[in-house]
Amino acid sequence: MTKTGTRLQLLLFGVIATLTSGTLTSTSGCRERCDNREVISEVGEFKSKEAGLKASIPKLADLVKRCPATPMFRVMWVGPGNYPNGGNRHALLYDREHNMIGYEDDFLSGISGEPYYANDSDILALAERLGVLTDLTLYEQRPR
Repeated sequence: MTKTGTRLQLLLFGVIATLTSGTLTSTSGCRERCDNREVISEVGEFKSKEAGLKASIPKLADLVKRCPATPMFRVMWVGPGNYPNGGNRHALLYDREHNMIGYEDDFLSGISGEPYYANDSDILALAERLGVLTDLTLYEQRPR
């Protein structure tokens, strides 16, 4: 026979265990943490630069909303690359401080080619309408 106190303790333990595991499960999928310097995120593997960029824009918009104090973001993906050392990591790089965004052909090497001008609201609007980088203004033609 089980005592009433023991049943109550088991029930309470079960409730606490369920709540704890639910909390751990819901936060364990959040790999990116807001940082005071940079947030790096991944979106998967893609067969082209265009597909990787298209997938990275909504992810960047989400990060921009969640991390209002972070000055730099990289959304990385794996795709084809023509590097002697076999590099195949690419990224969308957003420098919030300078309102600059662009494609990073070799992950962590900086923007390759022409950067574009964008601020947080531009990125959110771009993601909402499923736009692409070329929908933005070239950085050299930015508003002053």
